[in-house]
Amino acid sequence: MSRPPPLALMAAPADAAVGFAVRLGRGPGQIATARVVTRRALEVTGHAGDPEFLDDVLLIVSELVTNALRHTGERPLLVLRAQDGRVRVDVRDGDPRLPVRRLPEPGEPGGRGLRLVSALADRYGAHPLPDGGKTVWAVVGHRRPERRARRPQALDREP
Repeated sequence: MSRPPPLALMAAPADAAVGFAVRLGRGPGQIATARVVTRRALEVTGHAGDPEFLDDVLLIVSELVTNALRHTGERPLLVLRAQDGRVRVDVRDGDPRLPVRRLPEPGEPGGRGLRLVSALADRYGAHPLPDGGKTVWAVVGHRRPERRARRPQALDREP
């Protein structure tokens, strides 16, 4: 595997979230790249200590990046923000169509990504961007017992 692209550290005041951003390519190898970049960003911010939390964030990144690559064909921008034990994952692309959570037929490949995101994230949603694109996002806090019993929520359209 080639080296992942460098992380761009987004400057922030000391009490604000630490953020990282990386523009991904178009190929299927970019999902692995997104996971490597995310793991490194969480290690740098001290958010990689809980293996379940790390797995949840990595799966969410994989699903959101996969959707952006599969449905838009564009180079998505992955933005990660970490603060107070929470991580926000944003995947931005140039397609204005907001995602729709599907209920695929049994045995049908695909169509379950947003259901997985819904089950793992504390909140998730999508909103249009002024340039005609969109951001699909998820917020994940360190695992709490009540998260395990939660039912998937509806897609939140607010940022």
